[in-house]
Amino acid sequence: MRPTADQTTAISAQSNVAVSAGAGTGKTQLLTERYLFHLSAEGMSPLEVVAITYTRRAASELRARIREEARLRLAGEEMSRLAEIEASPIGTIHSLCARICRDHPQESGAPPSFEILDETETRLVTPDWIDEALDRLPIEVYRNVPFSVLRAAMNLLLSDPIMAARAFETVGSDLRTTEEQLERWSELGRQRQLEIVAALICRQDWSESTRTLTLVAGNKGDRIEALRVRTLELVTGIETERATHDRWLAQFDALDLRGGSGKNWPQGGLDEAREAIKQLRAAARLALADWQKFNLSAADRALARMLPWLQRAFVQVQSEMGRIRRAARLIDFASLEAMAWQALQIESVRAHYRRRWRAFLVDEFQDISQIQAEIIELLTSEARLTIVGDESQSIYGFRGAKVAIFQRFREDIIARGGLSCALTLSFRSHAQLVERFNAIFRGLTPAGHSAIEAYRTEPPHTPPHLRLIVVEAGKEVGKELRQRTEARAIATAIKQMVEQGMVIDDRMSGVQRALRPGDIAVLARTWRPLEVFSEALEAAGIASSVIGGGNLLRTRVALDLVALIRFLANQGDSLALLATLRSPFFAISDLTLQVTAERRKPGEPWWELLARDLTPELRRPQAILAELLEQRRHLSPDELLRLADRLTGFTAVLASLPSAPRRLADWNAMVDWLSEKSLVVGQDIFSLWRHLRRLIERQVPVRRPPIEARDAVALLTIHSAKGLEWPVVVVADLSSNQRADDRQVLFDPAFGVALRIHTRQDEELAGSSPLLYSALAATDDQRLDEESRRLLYVALTRARDAAIITAADRKGGLLNLLQPGLEDAGIIAESVEYLPADRLPF
Repeated sequence: MRPTADQTTAISAQSNVAVSAGAGTGKTQLLTERYLFHLSAEGMSPLEVVAITYTRRAASELRARIREEARLRLAGEEMSRLAEIEASPIGTIHSLCARICRDHPQESGAPPSFEILDETETRLVTPDWIDEALDRLPIEVYRNVPFSVLRAAMNLLLSDPIMAARAFETVGSDLRTTEEQLERWSELGRQRQLEIVAALICRQDWSESTRTLTLVAGNKGDRIEALRVRTLELVTGIETERATHDRWLAQFDALDLRGGSGKNWPQGGLDEAREAIKQLRAAARLALADWQKFNLSAADRALARMLPWLQRAFVQVQSEMGRIRRAARLIDFASLEAMAWQALQIESVRAHYRRRWRAFLVDEFQDISQIQAEIIELLTSEARLTIVGDESQSIYGFRGAKVAIFQRFREDIIARGGLSCALTLSFRSHAQLVERFNAIFRGLTPAGHSAIEAYRTEPPHTPPHLRLIVVEAGKEVGKELRQRTEARAIATAIKQMVEQGMVIDDRMSGVQRALRPGDIAVLARTWRPLEVFSEALEAAGIASSVIGGGNLLRTRVALDLVALIRFLANQGDSLALLATLRSPFFAISDLTLQVTAERRKPGEPWWELLARDLTPELRRPQAILAELLEQRRHLSPDELLRLADRLTGFTAVLASLPSAPRRLADWNAMVDWLSEKSLVVGQDIFSLWRHLRRLIERQVPVRRPPIEARDAVALLTIHSAKGLEWPVVVVADLSSNQRADDRQVLFDPAFGVALRIHTRQDEELAGSSPLLYSALAATDDQRLDEESRRLLYVALTRARDAAIITAADRKGGLLNLLQPGLEDAGIIAESVEYLPADRLPF
């Protein structure tokens, strides 16, 4: 397809370019064409053009697109550039940082011939390194900061060491006096308190309730009439007297809504007045609770005393960690970025890359972190820069991404005479679906959402194109049962669409055809509910596959393998033995195990019981396990598992279970991973189990590999789905509450470092948090809310022809955030009644 007018303008610009690219608007095509423009029109070599993408997969796809287009367009002498494309710097920001560190090891401080730790290895080894570094701290540090706080703080601060160092600089390198620090925090608190009141006054329910009280009135002497007058006085006080907001807010709590008579309200309005006062009182109570978080307390003095020691610990631990990394020649992603940034502070290094690289293209710029942005700035001061992003799709704040960085770069490009343009024509979804998306997110993400229009004007099938399905159940019905009802509702909806032959536009052939299971994706915020949804689909006769996302070690197959490994490493581990017997290795029933347990002597290990038990069902498992125990000193762990499979038919059982392709993929991934790890930790079952136990205890995830869904419904997380699309998308599990407040440490370069103070010895601090911690937590909460809204946008815009939203309740979780937008779009919920197991349709 030929580029659109907007794409062409950006592609051929003779300046820096900032492109806002909405969902499905063809940003990959734009990047490909812009890259080739640098080669053909500006005479650059591929070795002079840097393309930065967010993932290795995206980098591989971009390189393939460039290679294919270059092969079609380049001719004669230009064909030599095809070889240069293979060696060109197209990759992730971390591959670029690694190149800089290897080019300049002395300037960056990188160890020679270093290796890069992936996220899994980083989470495994970093705690040990931190503990080793903490052991070297002077005893005075521990007298002022508890070990648990130090450990948690170092884990977070070292994940972004440069920004953490700047946060400590905000505190002051001279470790300013407690009183000076407290005064600074107090001023921050006053600003936050004014913001709380401003937000209160702007609330719609506040203004509507106030207006109601001005429109109704009762006779003098009526209790509610007196309360109405008093409430308006309090509202006026809050809106006018800035210095005493808390005094006015506190007085709302004394409003007593008892009393009042309809006889004293001849024009009516008693119930309306009472309800309005109730609304105002509730809002004021919440505002006062927030207000009080920003008053100085004993917790602030405790934080002020701790910070100098925490800063001292950070500097020393960071230095010690550097020594450990150099000795091990291992670098994690955070250190890689910091070292590349350090090298680029030197003019000779920057000059080297100014001569080497003449143009940069950066994709997914909305997910760039501050340190990554500074690296790009240092490299592109004299180079051509093209950035492509979408503020509505910024969903990686937990990795330090800030959507404001994209906005700042765009403004800077404009200020320097560059071009800013927006791609608003979506080639993905049809007009009716796009209109619904625009209506939903216009109010939900107003700062970043740009309305898009559809290239496809006519939908391939009749409405509805966007549905909302919620579960109706009594309070006595638990979360698990609600979720299973939601899963059945999803399966029913998909089964109906497939069986009724819903028509879709086939993107590959360009013709319309009937919907197939492989055209559908079910997305959830986390991978945990996906197994439940997959089981419901299989029960309904719909093929499904959990294609990726989550922790391999948390899968059912991995749990079975881990139980067997535990037992083979320690035959006295009765829990591991029981789990193995119940697993698909042997499928021993609970009834058999219960009967066997009755013959067990007090304290007798289950393996000894199994060795003397004559139960026919247990003879085969005992013989097989005895052989595996005999072979454990002669075979590697992966060979032991393959032997266990041959003796028990484990994979044959997996092949007969629901989601068989996914289960078999997990088996192969687990065996391959264990084989790889054995080369590092030791070629015996005992060393492997010690390594596995560390991973499990530290909750270190092992990436679950994706598989191809083929002609099956794909189930995956929303983050995994970014950049993909399907004709039909189900966005599920929206009423689940995902957020758990486990933030012990927060920091911001502009404000400093804050700790949540926990102490059992000092009752004065019980239940309180420092003012700065409350301020940073409130900012982080706002970021999380905004990012959650954008996550919903990413999820829904994966759909080409139709989308379904489902939830196990009418409220809760992401559904609460989405509800106002659904109302704006006129989406009415369809209710699905909870059914007990004996009334299920399948």
